[in-house]
Formats: sequence, structure tokens, C-alpha cells
Amino acid sequence: MKKIGFTLVEMLTVIAIIAILAAVLLPSLSASRERGRMAYCANNLSQLGKALMMYIDDNDDRFPPVSRDGSASAWDLELLPYAGFATNLFLCPSDPYKSGSSSGKRSYAANGGVGYSATNMPFGGNQQKPPPLRMSDLDYSRSDIILIGERPGDSNTAIGIVGGYTCSGMDQIPGHTHRGGIGANYLMGSMAVVFYETNKVNNNANLWNVHQ
Repeated sequence: MKKIGFTLVEMLTVIAIIAILAAVLLPSLSASRERGRMAYCANNLSQLGKALMMYIDDNDDRFPPVSRDGSASAWDLELLPYAGFATNLFLCPSDPYKSGSSSGKRSYAANGGVGYSATNMPFGGNQQKPPPLRMSDLDYSRSDIILIGERPGDSNTAIGIVGGYTCSGMDQIPGHTHRGGIGANYLMGSMAVVFYETNKVNNNANLWNVHQ
């Protein structure tokens, strides 16, 4: 009986077809994974928004401060009891510095901090100077405003940790975590979670500060 097998040409043809299919499908699979990570991140921010609203209800309508003493973060520790002490809610799966990190890693920052010339940020300044605003200070008829956004850090050594001072406030620095680094997710004063490209956040001061 004559044996049937692949010739070298046929085998090379099959390998070429597989390589072409992989080149076509891999970008789509990668994009699908990133969409999934973005959705996961948006859900994290939505859950933090619910915890924030419960905190505000219990604290005379006022936001928690970014920090109290300039050496530790406060807003995230204040929200933890209202979030069931789930520190994983503070970690975005697209955080570029997440590998090898502890369970206390934080990808998000509050809209407050240094602020440069700004004095009307929801979570106030570092060491509560200026103090945090009240929820009733936000004027949605003029524009929405960022409450919490992505700020995963600047390097493997400068990253956010729950309770840590580094990257606890956004300091008006827009994120660039998703879609190839062009933008990030933000929890807004309306409690919506939206994606903004980095340059569009920079060009809209009303997203950072209460419109006066």
C-alpha cells in the first residue's frame, strides 16, 4: 500500500496560512482583552463611587481629604469600610505596574492634591489645605467634574499603594492607561464612569475644578 503524507511544499503552505491567520486574529484578540480590562476598571470606579456616596452621606455631605498629614493617603482608607475592605477595587487590570505588586496596590487617585493654582477641587489639597468640598458645591448645570481617575504611577518605584501618599491625589495630571495609552477612565460627579483622552482632559479645566 502506498503511504500518503505531506510534501515539504504542502507543510510550508499550511505553516504560512497559520501565520497569516495569527497575524490577522491576534490584534483583534488583544483589543478584546483591553476592552474587557477597561470594563473591569470602569466597574471598579463605579463601586468606589457607591462607597464614596455612602461616606458623604455619613460625613455632612463632605468629601474625604486626599491626605491629612502629607505622609499618607486618606481618601482611600476612608472609603475602604464602605467598600467592604476590598482593596482589589483600587487596582486597574491595565495598570502597567501591577505585576509583582501587593494586594494593596492602588491605580486610582482622587481629584485633589497639589492642584497648583486650583483651590476648588472636590477632595481638597494635601494636608486639607484647602479643605475638601461638599457634594452640594458641585454644579452640574455648568459642567461635570472628575472625582476619581486613573493615576497608576510614574515607574515601578513611584506607584500608588492604598494608604500611601505617592499618587494619592491626581494633581491635575490626566491618566493614559487604556487604548494604547491615549486616555483613562474617570468617575465623574454625576457618578457616571467615562473614558477621556489625555489631551481632552488637559484642555477642559472644568473637568478638574468646580466652575466659579
